[in-house]
Parts: sequence; structure tokens; C-alpha cells
Amino acid sequence: PILELKGVSPVETINLQGLTTLSGIVIASCVSSNLALKSLNVDGHPLPICELKGVIPVENIDLQEKGLKTLSAIVIASSISSNFVLKSLNLYDNKIGDEGAQHIGEALKSNMS
Repeated sequence: PILELKGVSPVETINLQGLTTLSGIVIASCVSSNLALKSLNVDGHPLPICELKGVIPVENIDLQEKGLKTLSAIVIASSISSNFVLKSLNLYDNKIGDEGAQHIGEALKSNMS
């Protein structure tokens, strides 16, 4: 699925599950330059990639109670790091853990929106 993740073989939706945290870092890196991908599911719930990256500009994204884990948090962090439109991201009651929270925190530091 690397070609699809990078956008070389464009698809709108990718479903990947059962991957490691290291896989999340690789996936996030690939997705960052993919302009065709609209939705990515890495651990049970599809992430709105276009909205997270700001390709589709929205000020609020509600991902409350979606069962998101560390892998999703890594992808979210990579995606929001250069989104200057997003003002509110609701991740309440998920399972992103300390590592996922750290990735999102770092992304927020680099994004001064």
C-alpha cells in the first residue's frame, strides 16, 4: 500500500489495521504529500485526512469517542502540523495514550494557529 499512501497510485480511502507505532510514523510521512487521499483508517475509525491537513478547510473536527489509538494520533499529528485553519480538534475519550498525546502536542507546537 506504499504507492497508495504516497499518492503514486491515487485512491480516496485506505484501510490499514493491526500495525505497529513505527508503521504509523512511516504512514504519516507518506500521507503528508498525498493530495488524493480523503480517508485513512489505521485502527478502527476513518480519519478525515483532507480536513486534518487543511485541504478542505474547516475550523472544527470532532473525533470524540471514536476508539482512536496511538497510530491514529501519529497520523493526526502529522496532518495538523501545517493546518493553519483548524481551531478545534476534539479527541475526548479515545485511547491515544501518552505517546499519541506527545505526537499531537509536538504538532501543535509547530502549528501556531
